[in-house]
Amino acid sequence: GLDAIPEENQAPVTVTHFAFQMMVGIGMFMMLLSVIYFISFKKKEWLTKKWFLNAFAMATPLGFIAVAAGWTVTEVGRQPWIIHNVMRTADAVTPMPGIAYSFYLFTAIYISLSLAVIFLLKRQISMVPSLYDELNPSDH
Repeated sequence: GLDAIPEENQAPVTVTHFAFQMMVGIGMFMMLLSVIYFISFKKKEWLTKKWFLNAFAMATPLGFIAVAAGWTVTEVGRQPWIIHNVMRTADAVTPMPGIAYSFYLFTAIYISLSLAVIFLLKRQISMVPSLYDELNPSDH
């Protein structure tokens, strides 16, 4: 086990373990929610239960959280190595002084793209009521 590995070569166990537990727990919860959905769908009850629809709405970000937890397990669990017993993470850091500019540029690009997506989604959502008015003029 861990006793056979020198302490300076060990990955942070607590973070890795917690992220793994979170990833597996969320995955199991989402599988349970899927089974409940399947049973409710067969009984034709899935649209009549408000708690069930709320559970689905609340579970929306869980897949993303599980993926992030899995990424944490992968990246933190391999520390301090980039390549096991060949290269440490500290040795792989680039000494290039201008690397910060690339980081700032990509950050600005992603922030700009995120703002554009938010703007477009808001515009699409605000158009929905007017689309229904055009489709059903007799409802007024």
